[in-house]
Amino acid sequence: MNLHHTHPELWHSRGFVPHFDKPDAIQAVTFRLHDSVPVDLIARWREELGWKEGSNDEALIELRQRISKYEDAGHGECWLKRPEIADLVQGALLHFDDERYRLLAWCIMPNHVHVLIECREDWPLADIVQAWKSFTAKAANKLLNRTGTFWFREYHDRFIRDEKHFANVVEYINNNPVKAGLARSPEKWPYSGTPGTAGILPASEGFPTSSGDFDEAGGTPAVPGDPRVPGDFSRTLQFHGLTLRRRSTQILQVNTGKLCNLTCMHCHVNAGPKRKEIITRPVMDRILAWLETTDIHTVDLTGGAPEMIPDFRYFIEKLRALPQVKTIIDRCNLTILVEPGYEDMAEFLAGHRIAIVASMPCYEPANVNAQRGEGVFDASIRGMQILNQLGYGRLPSLQLDLVYNPNGAFLPPDQRELETDYKRELKEHFDIDFNRLFAITNMPIARYKSWLKNNGKLEDYMALLRNSFNPAAVDGLMCRDTLSIGWMGEVYDCDFNQQLGMQWRNGRPLFLWDIDPSGLENREIALGDHCFGCTAGRGSSCQGTVV
Repeated sequence: MNLHHTHPELWHSRGFVPHFDKPDAIQAVTFRLHDSVPVDLIARWREELGWKEGSNDEALIELRQRISKYEDAGHGECWLKRPEIADLVQGALLHFDDERYRLLAWCIMPNHVHVLIECREDWPLADIVQAWKSFTAKAANKLLNRTGTFWFREYHDRFIRDEKHFANVVEYINNNPVKAGLARSPEKWPYSGTPGTAGILPASEGFPTSSGDFDEAGGTPAVPGDPRVPGDFSRTLQFHGLTLRRRSTQILQVNTGKLCNLTCMHCHVNAGPKRKEIITRPVMDRILAWLETTDIHTVDLTGGAPEMIPDFRYFIEKLRALPQVKTIIDRCNLTILVEPGYEDMAEFLAGHRIAIVASMPCYEPANVNAQRGEGVFDASIRGMQILNQLGYGRLPSLQLDLVYNPNGAFLPPDQRELETDYKRELKEHFDIDFNRLFAITNMPIARYKSWLKNNGKLEDYMALLRNSFNPAAVDGLMCRDTLSIGWMGEVYDCDFNQQLGMQWRNGRPLFLWDIDPSGLENREIALGDHCFGCTAGRGSSCQGTVV
């Protein structure tokens, strides 16, 4: 199908290549230095291929392949191979993530840049790319003590058609440094990121906060260290004579996506009502087929709000039909149970004996609303009362556990003492019963990391986690026996690694259906300094403290 003909209003051009610009589309974008591919060479290729604007897609694909091959050969000055310039460009890409666009993947090569983004309603792709290029050109010229053209005026874009196309583009971006002979593996290349690696970075002093400022600013944005690279945590394990490898897999944790009815301050998933990343039925079916070949007894569904996924009930029913799956966990935010359209969700969960792990940061309204939004406390109380009426927290077959997260830059208090307080206060004031309380440390990633940074607490919080390292917590970490799966079927060691894009690889990104269930034991676990969050104090996991 030729989209020039079906959607002509979405196409525009500045005379070289056509651009397809649609709100909410996922776009693969490439822009390059002005001297990376000579203009007369491109003109000659266009003539050879007989390509003209609006002509056949095959010629355009061949043209782009030739340009890509020439770029990877490293022609021109290759200013982006200089760390200070690559840092500058990477900071620009990260800066407006989750504000003007959602940054899904990127790679900065010596003379060109690949980016995969989800566009937002009020920000056309052309404006996004122009902001990147305008700011970085002026700042880079200043660093290089030069003047003149920095970027080639045009850029290539390609909208993502489906999940297979998405996976192919991510794999291409990941492997571009390897293919070009710049790194032995994607993980060794410092100027790249895979889906979900980018959190929401706050505006910092001297960095532009509007499109006009972006065009005029001349400073260099600070770029945080890549959280995928093992640093202090890896050395800390070595100092204590510890290793971290997988045991037999007991739990399959499936992140159903980023769609949620809430936007919580502590959320490590950056979930929200406008997010479009959700698991689809074909991915569910492939997960189910893989599960049938295993003896994994627990499936843990998280999000986002899993209940909002269109095929959530289908997935639950199919999981419940698997004989070896004894426990299905729904990580519920409670408020979804009183949202319009979900009034019968609690009854559905009870009818399928789904264990509920529900977020409840405090038993006092002010603390809950501060962390999760105004009115959330009252809605959560109503949700728990509905669950109690169905038998949750009161019948042995209907487990209701609550999750506590600190609402500041500190570690959770003693879990047993806090559970006692919760049970007393919720029973006395609301006649609410529940089974267990899980006290979970906030991870310094994504939205919570942005909150820490905005409030000047990031360094102190990281120091707190490092100084509170407990060697006894390592043995009970959830990454040893839990396999984390993304909404597209990607495989990770834990949900936190998932949000940092630390996908399993074997020369290419691995998905669940690529994995032999019998070959998981003793596999080395991917580490980063965020792992200090799980080993601080009494330790932390999706099931609460570990010591």
